[in-house]
Amino acid sequence: MDVYESNCVDANHLMELNSGSVFCIPADEKIALPKELMDAIIDDAIAECERRGIKGKDITPFLLASVKEATGGQSVKTNVEFVKNNARIGARIAVALAALEVGVFF
Repeated sequence: MDVYESNCVDANHLMELNSGSVFCIPADEKIALPKELMDAIIDDAIAECERRGIKGKDITPFLLASVKEATGGQSVKTNVEFVKNNARIGARIAVALAALEVGVFF
């Protein structure tokens, strides 16, 4: 996985595109909460937001708190693990990119 992504970033630099790269990394099945459950929880939280008239900058904190409560805190644990996994993969991509930059090809 890391070689492909590092090659994409390297090609971007070589072509002087001056843009970033976004890689979508799904949550590991060991930490992911079921999609159907999360969809229902989020839909309920959005509906509650509308019922209460919550708007603007207050929406995100309300939604996060609602999801945390509805999952018994598991959503927070999942998000922390998701961030850790993204950091691990980002580091591996960086190592592969550094190898490319010094002429090591995989």
